[in-house]
Amino acid sequence: MVRACEAGETFTMRNVDHFVDRGVEIPGELYPKTVTLKDNVRIPDYYSNRGLAIVSADFRRVLDQFDAGKHQYVPVEIRLADGAPYAHGPYFFFNCRQILNAIDATALERPITPDYLPEELWPVIATPLDDFAMFKDKMNGAGFWQELGVGPRKFVSDAFIAAAKEAGLTGCETDGPFPEV
Repeated sequence: MVRACEAGETFTMRNVDHFVDRGVEIPGELYPKTVTLKDNVRIPDYYSNRGLAIVSADFRRVLDQFDAGKHQYVPVEIRLADGAPYAHGPYFFFNCRQILNAIDATALERPITPDYLPEELWPVIATPLDDFAMFKDKMNGAGFWQELGVGPRKFVSDAFIAAAKEAGLTGCETDGPFPEV
C-alpha cells in the first residue's frame, strides 16, 4: 500500500507494506518535500524507522566514496516544531538500491521461510544473523547494501564503518558485525 500523506499529517509505518521491490528507484514525487519535527531534537546523520531512512549530506559524502551512483537520494526540507528551518542540513531521503549476494550462510543452522512472506521472496534467511560471514570478493568494495536472500535488512562493510567513524557520523543501524572472508 502506498499512500501520500496530507499536509500536516504525521507519517506512520502502521499499515504500510514493508516487502516492496528492493533496488528500484522510487519516484521522487512520492516523498514528502518537508518534514516537521515534533520535538526540536538533533537528527543523526543516518535516521531510520526501519523503513524510511533520512541521511545527512555528510553521510552521503562518506557513502559516495564507496557506492557513488548506486543509491537514491531525494532532498527533504527539515523544519523545527515551530516551523523554523532546521539548521543542520541538508538532509535526504535515502533509498538503498544496492543488492548483493555476498552472504556465506553455510554456518547458519537453516534458512527459514516464514509464513508471512509471499512465495516469490523464498528462501530468505529470517533467523538471527549471528553466525555468518560475507565473501569480500562478492562485496566488491561496497559500503552499504541489502542482501539478496535476507529480508529488508541493511549491511555495511568494515571499511565504511571505519570511514563513518573517522568522519564522526552518527545514527547508523545495521546488521552485523560479521567477518569478511
